[in-house]
Amino acid sequence: MEPTATQVATVTHLKCIDLSYLRRITKSNPGVMTKMMVLYLRQVPPLILSLRKGFNEQDWKTVFHASHQLIPSFAIMGIGIEFEAMSKRIQQSAGAGHSIPEMHGMISQLEEICTIACQEIESELRVEQTV
Repeated sequence: MEPTATQVATVTHLKCIDLSYLRRITKSNPGVMTKMMVLYLRQVPPLILSLRKGFNEQDWKTVFHASHQLIPSFAIMGIGIEFEAMSKRIQQSAGAGHSIPEMHGMISQLEEICTIACQEIESELRVEQTV
């Protein structure tokens, strides 16, 4: 069994986000970076809720669209590639109109890592406001 997002973050004492890609694509423009982080905070939690609700209701179209929309957020916020891969597996399965045995666990891990990412982004935004 693979470790959960919290276990990985706790064991390694690393942040789950790495804003180096965001800095690169925004040319370190603090205003643009802030907008992207705020956008993440606004969009990702509802997508995670939609993903979970779609899974619980076996609404594969909703699961497909929510997982599809999540995929670019992992790279933009520097979240581990394994979570992008999970989202792609969920999307692929939902696109085929069915679940896979590990889908429930993968969705739980995505919920967990996105919650941690939101907390870290909120912390980054607080730091930026004090600078």
